[in-house]
Amino acid sequence: MRARADTLGTWDSFRANTGHHGEGGLTFPLHLVAEIGRPHGLVLSCDETNPDALFLGVHEFASMFQIPKALRRHRVPPMSKDRQFGVHPFVWAGGQGTFNPLPIADFVDLVVLGDAEDSLPDLLRLWAQHGNTAAFLSFAARVAGVFVPTEHNERTDRLVRGYARDVSVSLRGTAAAHQCRVEISRGCPKKCLFCGLGWLGKPRHNSTAQILKSIRCIPSVHLQACDAEAHPDIVEIRKAMSAAGQTDTGCTASMDEEYDSAGSLYYNKQYNFGVEAATQCVRVAIGKPRLTNEFLCEATASLFSRFHERDVKSTRIAWHMIAGLPGETPDSCEELAHALRAIDRSLLTVARTVGQIQIRWQPLFPQPGTPLQWEAAGEDARAWSWSLRRRLSKTYGLKIDHVSGRSDKKNQRTLSLVRSGREGSIMITGEPALTIKRLAVGTPMPWDFVDGQIQRAAIAKSAEVFRKKVAGG
Repeated sequence: MRARADTLGTWDSFRANTGHHGEGGLTFPLHLVAEIGRPHGLVLSCDETNPDALFLGVHEFASMFQIPKALRRHRVPPMSKDRQFGVHPFVWAGGQGTFNPLPIADFVDLVVLGDAEDSLPDLLRLWAQHGNTAAFLSFAARVAGVFVPTEHNERTDRLVRGYARDVSVSLRGTAAAHQCRVEISRGCPKKCLFCGLGWLGKPRHNSTAQILKSIRCIPSVHLQACDAEAHPDIVEIRKAMSAAGQTDTGCTASMDEEYDSAGSLYYNKQYNFGVEAATQCVRVAIGKPRLTNEFLCEATASLFSRFHERDVKSTRIAWHMIAGLPGETPDSCEELAHALRAIDRSLLTVARTVGQIQIRWQPLFPQPGTPLQWEAAGEDARAWSWSLRRRLSKTYGLKIDHVSGRSDKKNQRTLSLVRSGREGSIMITGEPALTIKRLAVGTPMPWDFVDGQIQRAAIAKSAEVFRKKVAGG
């Protein structure tokens, strides 16, 4: 099969934000798809002129809005009912943004749910036998981890989300050398209530020996993971890289694990920490019990001190914050401001250095498949950013940049789409109604017809416990 990939603008955004130019325009997940399918005859690129299929990388939920535009750009009728067998390529989709595949059911021919390691080879073998025919879609509907809109009925069918136990695909072939990036872990051992990655199942780690073998000739490597510090041998991996003169350009997401490992510092590494909540009590409730205000001060001052001791050129770190978590209001930023002032004093009196923190606010987006999936969309992050800014009129050793991301309207619009069924196709092409209300725990959700590794009862129980802690039941 010769397929043309479309990242739905994700790669363009990445390039604009980082200035990095990759080969072929494929995002990292699509490179993995290409490597999974290569032994089975898949040739995937962004410039195939006569493709058998279009592969849409729906890397985030908002990417669904781009699908009709992308199909028109490729001169393919957006609605699958308007396409003809043998005339138009089949449209395949996959990625994190397809957790609920129903809103895009009218646009695509099939969706690979979750990991593609197990389902994609079977699909390619079936395609080699049947091509772009109705028979192929009929057989594809029987493959675990695949949703075929014309064959499945979400009211009666039960599907399963793909879950690969072997995630070493990025260590094989040319994938690692192609993007100087290797996946050391997939998933997350923590079950933070707001993040879908911890609720997909147990994390899977590639072995240290495999990782080091695959990167031995690469001087600068991005260690890809939801949380690189959660790999059981991350300290050994980084020691080996340091001895070989290699640098890690990946991201660090866990402040407590970075503090415990006291990892090597790299000039190009991004220290982006998920602090998330403005108050200590809500941080504990959402799954970050170690991030007390006292610990935020100690760990941040320690990191800036190591920056200073080792003469690291860039001393900027980022804190990711969520606006609108239950149990908090913009006035809750007073507690966060108090913690930041304590860090400022610590830098001057203890560490005797300076540092820069970028505070990045995003409104709460209740992720499907998590205990927060029944919550309302968060408030506009700008109100929270300004609330914190007003409370930090002057700092001395600490420079603070305030950033607010996704707008309130876009956040609510995307959530409205994610919580829809097949009628979501109308929302994609028009203006969707805004879904902002909080739902009762256990309310049926559109994606319930797809089973994952963790039972819904466990998710609902965690949601109930959370509400009792911070939202008054």
